[in-house]
Amino acid sequence: MIQYMVDISLRPVFSDKVIRNEKKAVISELKMSMNAPDYTLLNTFHQAFYVPVGIRSLFDVPLQLKNLTTLTSAKLHETHQQLYTASNMTFVVYGEVSVSHIASLFARMLPHATPQSIPPVICYSYTPSFLHVSKKSATVMTMLGFPMKRQYPYPEMVEKWLNVLLFNELRTRHKLVYGIKSEVSTTHCSTSLIIRFECLPHVFVSVLRLLFRTLQQYTVSVDTAVLQCVRRSLKYQYLTDYPYDVYYSSHLYHPRPLYTKSQLIQQIQSFTSKQFILFMKEVLHFQHCTLVYQYPTSFHMDWSTFLKIDAHGKTHLLS
Repeated sequence: MIQYMVDISLRPVFSDKVIRNEKKAVISELKMSMNAPDYTLLNTFHQAFYVPVGIRSLFDVPLQLKNLTTLTSAKLHETHQQLYTASNMTFVVYGEVSVSHIASLFARMLPHATPQSIPPVICYSYTPSFLHVSKKSATVMTMLGFPMKRQYPYPEMVEKWLNVLLFNELRTRHKLVYGIKSEVSTTHCSTSLIIRFECLPHVFVSVLRLLFRTLQQYTVSVDTAVLQCVRRSLKYQYLTDYPYDVYYSSHLYHPRPLYTKSQLIQQIQSFTSKQFILFMKEVLHFQHCTLVYQYPTSFHMDWSTFLKIDAHGKTHLLS
């Protein structure tokens, strides 16, 4: 199996027929993605929130379709030779295995190479954006992004906790949104918090005001009643379907101590409300936030409708 993995990674065979067929499949999938209800929202958000052209253009289907027209087999082979090398590949093997035996197999099958570190880059614009995109819809779909300036070590814990808290506040208690979802993800650049929600147009402003107040409150205090529930949920995930291959391969772009299953569970058991509050203090900077909402017409508002930032960079929410 290891020999097979090495061969398909370093010495794949791309026939012209396979390339033509795969290109047709990719074109079909890209065109289908343009019919998704949130396509315009995602594309606009990525263009404003991110800096690297690859991430910014992730949902720019017209651009990707244009690029596919110039993609040749020669270009595909050239790109593969540049990217898939022994010096920048990471193989993840986990389970009941002998580390020394697996390492010796890779050493024998892979050509000798010096590991290369990925140079640091800036991934986020760190500028305030309040954007409207027009699309026929009966509801308002919204995305907010808050970038950090470092890679946060406990993204799963704060993500699950924040999801429960915001759903309880905006959906269960106030019944203002159809749903609200938070994502705390870490990449080579740093960690970011992205929040998405959907609501009716007549409560949109109320949702934003409540959301901003609630997020700011989490920089001071947080309800710990759901903490044990969040711990149990994440522990169950670690014991069942947690993507350990993704977790361990992240070392390629985020070099740091990596933990075993039992160590990860121990970490969440010791995670405290103070750590959650410190995360919120670090990530919640409205002067770096990108907000995009999708609705047929504009609400004719911007950040000044909801807050002001003083000369010291402190945010003051407006009532």
